[in-house]
Amino acid sequence: MPTIDANAIKSLLIPIPSLSEQQRIVGILDTFTSAIDNLKEQIAQRRKQYEYYRDQLLDLEGKEIITTLSFGNDFQLKARIGWQGLTKKEYKTSGDYKLVTGTDFSGNLRIDFDSCVFVEKERYEQDEYIMLKVGDVLITKDGTLGKVAYIDKLDMPATLNGGVFVVRDPKKRVIPKFIMYYLTSDHFKKWMQQNHTTGSIQHLTQKLLSTFTIPVLSEIEQQRIVSILDTFEASIQNLEEQLKLLQQIIMDEMTVRQTEELADKAKGKAEREHRQTNFIPEHFKSKIKKLSQTLNTKVKVKRNVKGQGSVVIDFRDEAEFDRIMELFNQQ
Repeated sequence: MPTIDANAIKSLLIPIPSLSEQQRIVGILDTFTSAIDNLKEQIAQRRKQYEYYRDQLLDLEGKEIITTLSFGNDFQLKARIGWQGLTKKEYKTSGDYKLVTGTDFSGNLRIDFDSCVFVEKERYEQDEYIMLKVGDVLITKDGTLGKVAYIDKLDMPATLNGGVFVVRDPKKRVIPKFIMYYLTSDHFKKWMQQNHTTGSIQHLTQKLLSTFTIPVLSEIEQQRIVSILDTFEASIQNLEEQLKLLQQIIMDEMTVRQTEELADKAKGKAEREHRQTNFIPEHFKSKIKKLSQTLNTKVKVKRNVKGQGSVVIDFRDEAEFDRIMELFNQQ
């Protein structure tokens, strides 16, 4: 386990600017930190709203169910059976064929393809059923069970390792995103708690997952539900992107401060004092302007929702909220 040498800590030199400069820097970073905390709270609240509406929309009691389909009999459920001898020794840091593993599932129901490793062409072509396509729904079967992702784009050919299932409806009776959202609901979570293998290492076997069923609604109703949940997902993703931007601004600011310390030693105090009168660097201004468009346009919207009474939600604009409510109230 890596350790830090105590003598190295004792010999560490920390540059100490004037007290007024320290207070100025702390004030700037406190402002950004407060904005970060605000964004994190907005993201947490938006996720709660999303989960509430998802569970409401996917509570199918009283809705017209056309039929019920099982993953085993009606869907195409595939994985790299027995890993097909694939080992980590074959993983590459570059190449033409990506390999999706359970660690590549991001928090926004997508695959982080930037984190994927690569495999040789022979491994990609070994099994046509796990060659990924746009519209595929993926489920982890080992490690953290039941993580779900939707393939909305592919920048190069990709296949799966042995810890991930791909689900497809070859007859296109169910919209792929409806499958994805249904798998994130309590229906699947409760089913999985009752059906995974027991033991110190849990698995979701193909035999078990083949028994899972999905009710089929009309295509119009499926699309309505998907449209509402897509809007929530896009809103959460926007906030998360703003959070990343704000965090990067702080990192950039700290990097610039370190660079300025070195410049001060070379160019003297006079130039530093000149910079202090213009302490927001030019390359931050466009980032801060973009960030403020989200931070400064938060509004509380109050509307009557069918079956729910009066609902108040923080949204970036009323039109966004009303679009969701119009869809929601059509049920």
